[in-house]
Amino acid sequence: MRPARYSLDCQLKLTVYRSGQKQELWGRAADISEGGVAATLSEALEVGDIALIRIEVEKTTINLRAAVRFRRGHFCGFEFLAMSLDQREAIKSLCERLRPIPAVNPNREP
Repeated sequence: MRPARYSLDCQLKLTVYRSGQKQELWGRAADISEGGVAATLSEALEVGDIALIRIEVEKTTINLRAAVRFRRGHFCGFEFLAMSLDQREAIKSLCERLRPIPAVNPNREP
């Protein structure tokens, strides 16, 4: 089952390494879960790209490694990778303070 998603509107800072070159990007988060974040980015990434994502919300800063798992233009869905216990707790705490996004049930009748 997919983790619950929460509405998040904040700027993200990303660092990506491509062909041995460090590239700094920024993005705007759309939503977050305990497993990842979705955002619109200043430049398009490719599925499989790995980024260091910096999330700053309400005086809290969380740095996470994440992989692009979905891409449509400049919009990407990231999966958090190899999170420490402290990172997991920080994301969980952040999610608990945000508004949940209702899950879509594809089996529900209209």
